[in-house]
Amino acid sequence: MAVPLLKADDAPQAEPPLLGLVRMSALDCRAAARAEATACAAIDPAARPDVLATQLVKMLPQFLKRRPVLWRPGTRGMSFDEAWLLALDRAVRRGDRDSERFLLSSRIDAASLHSARTLVRGLIRRTQTTI
Repeated sequence: MAVPLLKADDAPQAEPPLLGLVRMSALDCRAAARAEATACAAIDPAARPDVLATQLVKMLPQFLKRRPVLWRPGTRGMSFDEAWLLALDRAVRRGDRDSERFLLSSRIDAASLHSARTLVRGLIRRTQTTI
């Protein structure tokens, strides 16, 4: 019996580490209480990536002023919110402060900008070292 060949777009693709971590945290946070943006100041600078991802998922609704769309781990494709996070990930990793600033300020109000930037940078730096 012949085995059907997978087309290139049917083959499973690995999720970027940041996306997988955020998606897993979103599953864990579905019923958890949301956090306030000011709580970001209490984050331990040496916190593990999963702790930072959980904090980000809890705070994204406040940052974005709406509930973000985060798909289940392993889902093919990505939502606009996930694509935005990955674009932010790429900007931070390559040190492109202009793109980072644009991506953050285009979706997050000025009052939450510092907290969001601190949390996102911390998470991206932690996932960078755990790849």
